[in-house]
Amino acid sequence: MEMPDYNRMGDEEFRAMVREFFETHYPAHLRFPPRRLRWHEIRDWYLTLSRKGWIAPNWPREHGGMGLDPAKMLIFIEEIERWGVARAPDHGIVQVGPILIEYGTDAQRRTQLRLDMADLASIYARYVEIVKRGGTPGQDVSLLKIWAMETWQRLAELLVETAHEYGCVAGEIDFGGVTVDVLGPFYYSRPATIYGGSSEIQRNILAKYVLKLPS
Repeated sequence: MEMPDYNRMGDEEFRAMVREFFETHYPAHLRFPPRRLRWHEIRDWYLTLSRKGWIAPNWPREHGGMGLDPAKMLIFIEEIERWGVARAPDHGIVQVGPILIEYGTDAQRRTQLRLDMADLASIYARYVEIVKRGGTPGQDVSLLKIWAMETWQRLAELLVETAHEYGCVAGEIDFGGVTVDVLGPFYYSRPATIYGGSSEIQRNILAKYVLKLPS
């Protein structure tokens, strides 16, 4: 789907279009929520935005965004606030995505992930060998947990980005004869940094170990 060039529209024409879309499609019972909505509450609206192509309003059009200039982006935000539209999950869109767009090519990202996965395999093999010899991994085993979970998340995020407009579609999707579940790995990787102690806790364990702090 080729994204229209919204910047060619007049400001008031664009505002009217955005306002009409929000008023028509945004669930009335979710207006002005007093808290951040959970995924099961905001999911349908998120997918509506995805089908419209409005998930990433300030991303370049060639990367699947709306490509809004600052003036149009301000109008978009004003209409969101005016209608009480809840903030959808956007960690990858506002933090991860722009960095990859700005600094990394697809080839560079794939190469870095391959290197990181090789490092992960090496760390894993080290601790497996310790256990095989009857030893007990020390506190530095937290490295394995952090690296494994965060690498998994990066892979899942890259899969979602690669799928473009299909990156928010639940269930299996056909890509050139290959069936892929895009969202499944993304969902499962989200809580992974919490299992067995969050990554923040694991980093604290490592800091105490390296700095030889008392327990």
